[in-house]
Amino acid sequence: MDGSQRQEPETVAEVAAALPWLCPSAVALEKLASEPTPIAELAFEPSLVLLALRFVRPSSTPETFTFRSLRDSVVVEAAARLLESPSRYWLDPSRDVVHILNARSRRLSEAARTYAEKSGRCSPDAAAAIGLLAPLGAWAVAAVAPNAPVERHDGIARKLGTRWRLPEWVSATIANAGLPVADAVRLGADPELAMMLREIEPAASKIVSSTPKTIAEDPHNVRLLPQLLRSAARSRRNSNEYRLRAAESEVDRLHSLLAEVREDFEIAVRDAKLSGLAELAAGAGHEINNPLAIISGHAQRLRKAEDDPERQKVFDVVLRQTDRISEIVRELMQFARPAVPNRTEEDANELVAEIIELLEPDAGTRNVGVLQLAADGDCRIHGDSVQLRKILKNLIRNAIEASPVGGQVRIETIADGGSVQIAVEDNGHGPRDEAIPHLFDPFYSGRSAGRGRGLGLATAWRLASINGGDLQFHRDANGPTRFVLEFPAPKPATTSLRIPA
Repeated sequence: MDGSQRQEPETVAEVAAALPWLCPSAVALEKLASEPTPIAELAFEPSLVLLALRFVRPSSTPETFTFRSLRDSVVVEAAARLLESPSRYWLDPSRDVVHILNARSRRLSEAARTYAEKSGRCSPDAAAAIGLLAPLGAWAVAAVAPNAPVERHDGIARKLGTRWRLPEWVSATIANAGLPVADAVRLGADPELAMMLREIEPAASKIVSSTPKTIAEDPHNVRLLPQLLRSAARSRRNSNEYRLRAAESEVDRLHSLLAEVREDFEIAVRDAKLSGLAELAAGAGHEINNPLAIISGHAQRLRKAEDDPERQKVFDVVLRQTDRISEIVRELMQFARPAVPNRTEEDANELVAEIIELLEPDAGTRNVGVLQLAADGDCRIHGDSVQLRKILKNLIRNAIEASPVGGQVRIETIADGGSVQIAVEDNGHGPRDEAIPHLFDPFYSGRSAGRGRGLGLATAWRLASINGGDLQFHRDANGPTRFVLEFPAPKPATTSLRIPA
């Protein structure tokens, strides 16, 4: 063969993009074959997670992927088959580049899971897998050239995603991580996972592992390892116990989903009912106001022209009752059509302290103690100043009136970073079971007839809703009556998730 026909040697990038798999160490494959190995330990092995994503069918969407699939016999069989392929490249954990990538991928996976669990916007297992595999191109280069520097290789990741037929939510999200989120989504990336990766990935470049390097054996030199993997696969394939565990896990998952759907449905029904009542109240209030104004005007005119004291008293009664109806209508209209919120930032602790001071005379008259438990740190909420005070006034007054003589009202502020909650508790008897679905209905009062108009909780819910918050009753058979007012914490101008070095 002359020089013109001699084939040029392949580059590192070309070899990395043609890998049949990322081969882990012999120790990692032995763990895969070992039944007692915890799934959490296998979940930090990128090579094994890739096998689960490639070969286990329920990984087609982020919601269906779970690290439990690492126990599937298909994963073990694929590892045995690929171990016997001609490629001899593997990820040697004693190499600097693999050691660094291990540390960064682990931290990314942990941060991704934390992000998913706190935000609730994506599956924690799917997020953890994306975090672990984010440096996919770098992993492939590390297998081929263990002395190469750690760099992004999105082109290699894109080619491997196609070659290995990874689910699109994995390949597109990882391969386009360097692009703006909107562009990545247009190219097939999952929106929530792309946003998550965008926020957590930059901090990983600063991570340097402080753990000692692992010395592991080249799996290609362990003669009986393929046979061990195949034996484990047969055992799992024939084991009814594994299928039973999978079925039980699926039943648990479905029960959990059913509970979530039921809770969401009940909240949606409540919100729709109250919104409908608000529209009805607005129309009724308008219709009542007009004839009421006429009655009041005529009564005042006749009262002035009347000289008989007994008849004057009759007109006084009429005027008092029209004033009472007018006040009820004003409160009803405030529930039905409150003013558009002029939202500003308010400190929840300070708001609670202000309302407690305002209602102290009422509490003292009833001999009810009021205790404030203020949260440390940032407790700011975003809402209309007047309406926020109205909400708290209604809630705390309701608790004071529901408490027995000598009872106590407890107001606790809770800030968890994503939201601020204000929990109002009293040690009264609490609402009856049949009253709970109607707690936020206008004119419904669980107290005896003639006490209160039943608009306090309804108005509090309505004002909380238009200010972007929520008000819920939390039932505890053995505890106090508890209403929880929740608002999302104001978003900072820029947000980032820091990963400790």
